Amino acid sequence: MKDFTILSMLAILQEMLGGLFWPAAAAAVAVALLLVAALVRQHGFHGRAARIGLAAGAVAAAAAMLAAPALTQSEFANLHGLLDWGLLAAIGLAAFLGCTATVFALLGAATGPGRRA
Repeated sequence: MKDFTILSMLAILQEMLGGLFWPAAAAAVAVALLLVAALVRQHGFHGRAARIGLAAGAVAAAAAMLAAPALTQSEFANLHGLLDWGLLAAIGLAAFLGCTATVFALLGAATGPGRRA
């Protein structure tokens, strides 16, 4: 790929996701706004919403790391090098961060600040 620009990446994403691109982009913007609202309302990342978000993120990361080889028509036995395992860890990290942020945004924006210990 000669040109590595924002517009070329946007075109690739639109081609990959098809009709789901714009609803996914709108959902990502909505979650980002809710996350900011939750962080302001909760006075940071703590409380019940944060604990539930971390637990959900851990479950999502484990599920994504277990499902990734099967979704790519591969097996864990095919993961040989550091790059393979690193990419699997990156998939898990992305799932953890995305799920944690989404759950915290949804729960934290809806509830008030929790009591501090």
